[in-house]
Amino acid sequence: KGFDPQHIGIFADPGHLSICGEPIEMALNIVKEYLSVLAFKDLVRQRVIQNGKTSWRTRTVRLGEGFGDWAALMRGLEQVGFDGPISFHSEYSGEPVDTVIDLARTDVRFFKALQAEN
Repeated sequence: KGFDPQHIGIFADPGHLSICGEPIEMALNIVKEYLSVLAFKDLVRQRVIQNGKTSWRTRTVRLGEGFGDWAALMRGLEQVGFDGPISFHSEYSGEPVDTVIDLARTDVRFFKALQAEN
């Protein structure tokens, strides 16, 4: 608080917020004064067991297939009046470039469908 939003901004990442369990509408409301850019990606956490040890790995999936509550995100963006840029993060590890491009197009179609619903 107390900073000039012309000079200080928040680059919010709803995908990572979904992994940590932060309710997206609450998160957007907290940072609304400084919300500048959004990173769009969807994530899941997967349990990995190697050599008898358990760990968790985060993996990027198509928008709508992970933990993200995209309807809540759209409501939250409307509530805070966000009209800034959105950066699609097509972090599909291990995929050929052509596949990543196709997955990015699928993500954009998903987002356009969300916009049409609101």
